[in-house]
Amino acid sequence: MTLTQVAQRLGMTEPSVGERLRRSGYEMRPGSRKPRTSTSELARLYFDEGSSLVQVGARGRPDPKGRLHPAAIRRLSTLARLYFDEGLTLAQVAARVGATAQTVRLHLAEAGYPTASTQPVM
Repeated sequence: MTLTQVAQRLGMTEPSVGERLRRSGYEMRPGSRKPRTSTSELARLYFDEGSSLVQVGARGRPDPKGRLHPAAIRRLSTLARLYFDEGLTLAQVAARVGATAQTVRLHLAEAGYPTASTQPVM
């Protein structure tokens, strides 16, 4: 069984199962997960190179915040379209998507698209 399967069967988290196995002297098998790809690299592939969500997802595994999930990429696409293409302010984008302006700025910056705003974000 995989660590995930053991954790699910026991109703525990993967880190808890792994830690208990290590403390009991078991050597863990090497994982088969893909290396993480930065959010900015994935944004570049999706926005700049026109890669599909499937192609972008195949490049790396999700980071702990799930930013590579197709829904997260679509959300980032919406933020970028509203801010860059439609010329809305951070506050206007935030109101449109039900977030704060600071959250919009953070998501764009994490993807390598810093905003040009010099105004403090409210």
